[in-house]
Amino acid sequence: MIITKNEAQHIRRCLESVEWAKEIVIVDAFSTDETIAIGRDFTDKIFQNHFQDFSSQKNFALSKCRYNWVLSLDADEVLSPELKEKIKSLDPDGLSGYRIRRQTYIFGRLFKYGGHAHDMPLRLFDKSKEAYFYQPIHESLKISGAIGFIEEPILHYSSSNLDEYMRKLNLYTELDAKFLLEKKVRFSYFKMICKPIAKFFQRYIVQRGYLDGYEGLIFYLMSGFDEFIKWSKYWQYIKRGQL
Repeated sequence: MIITKNEAQHIRRCLESVEWAKEIVIVDAFSTDETIAIGRDFTDKIFQNHFQDFSSQKNFALSKCRYNWVLSLDADEVLSPELKEKIKSLDPDGLSGYRIRRQTYIFGRLFKYGGHAHDMPLRLFDKSKEAYFYQPIHESLKISGAIGFIEEPILHYSSSNLDEYMRKLNLYTELDAKFLLEKKVRFSYFKMICKPIAKFFQRYIVQRGYLDGYEGLIFYLMSGFDEFIKWSKYWQYIKRGQL
């Protein structure tokens, strides 16, 4: 299953990597580009649903999946050839799902530091084990039962340039700010100023993001900026009296 919105530049590569699957489910948030036309080359199970947040959209997609075992991908992700063969040969043997190693490319570079080496999201799972997604952004999957690990990677082709990154930034920080509002998190100027600095320091220095080169410097600085924008938007909600 794949959720999409204006992913014409990514979606064909993603779909080609899973065209062997028994079923491909696409849930599209009313794309205005060629996303749906490309999707029709691979599946007739394409549904449109207004986007509220990532968990809601993925739970809707999950409800459209006919088979119990589901592989959840984002449109900018691709199964490596090794992962495809691994999945085909799997014997779950009592497991409810698998975390899969993910290799992320940002600005055209493979990122190996800054926390990326430990990126193993839960993506292959048995939906009959009470599976559902939660949190509006940075969504996680809740499921009952034991979880296995797969080393063969998902290839994640994230923002290829700053323009693409900035388009995502506005959506992600908006969802993050609304999530803070929902949880009624206490706002402080200290958090708004210090959390971005702490995030950059953690990822760039402690987790050795400086080894990801110039692309790393730009990305980790932008990650700190993301944090600042998130808290600024939250401040704006509070100022409007929405808390």
